Amino acid sequence: MGAGYRRTVYEKIDLQTAHAHDSPGSRYPDLFSTSSVHDDALPRSEDLSTLASIVLSYATLYPETASRLSSLQTLQVPTAEQSARLIQLQPRLEECQKHEAEMEEEMRELRERSARCLEWWVKVGVVGIGDMWEQCERRIQEVERRLARCERRKREEDGYV
Repeated sequence: MGAGYRRTVYEKIDLQTAHAHDSPGSRYPDLFSTSSVHDDALPRSEDLSTLASIVLSYATLYPETASRLSSLQTLQVPTAEQSARLIQLQPRLEECQKHEAEMEEEMRELRERSARCLEWWVKVGVVGIGDMWEQCERRIQEVERRLARCERRKREEDGYV
């Protein structure tokens, strides 16, 4: 950064120092005031090079902020008629929000019912059918054992063994 830029920074610091000692009749007497409620939290430094480095570290924010503020001036303010129409929509918007909340509550209830139905289906349908198959399989095994015994007895009676 050039010497002209640094000179501008020093002028800004001098301006702040000059405004700090302005009379109470100034338009914004506390704008650059060094006294505040939180003076204890702020570091005190009379070294201009330290103050200049602080100001220079935030130097890029000045043009950015100025650009943003100037872009705000290009925004169009809605006409009174448009504003009135927007205000008239407020009750309708509130009604839509209420309806949305009701729908969300209904969806929550339906999710809970679906979860209960799914749980019932798993207990009765899946686990219940599994239990039924297990019982059938046990019965079939018992019948097969009885049948094997009967066949063995029959062979023994007939003399095949």
